[in-house]
Amino acid sequence: MAAADAIIASTPVYKAAISGLFKSFIDLIDNDLLVAKPVILAATGGTARHAMVVDDHLRPLFAFLRAIPLPTSLYAAPEDWGSAELGQRIGRAANELTMLLLSGAPSQIADANWSGHQHQFAGNATRSERSVEDVDFTTDLMRLATGGS
Repeated sequence: MAAADAIIASTPVYKAAISGLFKSFIDLIDNDLLVAKPVILAATGGTARHAMVVDDHLRPLFAFLRAIPLPTSLYAAPEDWGSAELGQRIGRAANELTMLLLSGAPSQIADANWSGHQHQFAGNATRSERSVEDVDFTTDLMRLATGGS
């Protein structure tokens, strides 16, 4: 994911929310991994009544990860499969993604704002500047934290 130009994040809807497996995967992502990375948000479900899961659950999740969720989100219920309207929505989202990538804006946003974000040590983000090797374990506080005196 770190090397990807963009992400298509899709999940089945389970009990009116994103699936547990999808959430477990997202929980493993470094908070810095998706900074300014364009994301197409998508979901599938058994009924059209759950169409808002994409915008109610996925959009804030990827906003928290500081990704760039595209304006057009995708949801498909069984009656949508094979429909021209679903194909048009997919085409619109793909066009938005293409235009955003061609503009170079995601890289410019990440480059301009990277230093303004708080980062974690030992992150796997492509711009990560510090790692666990940068932590000084010889300080008094670190010795106390590790059970030393």
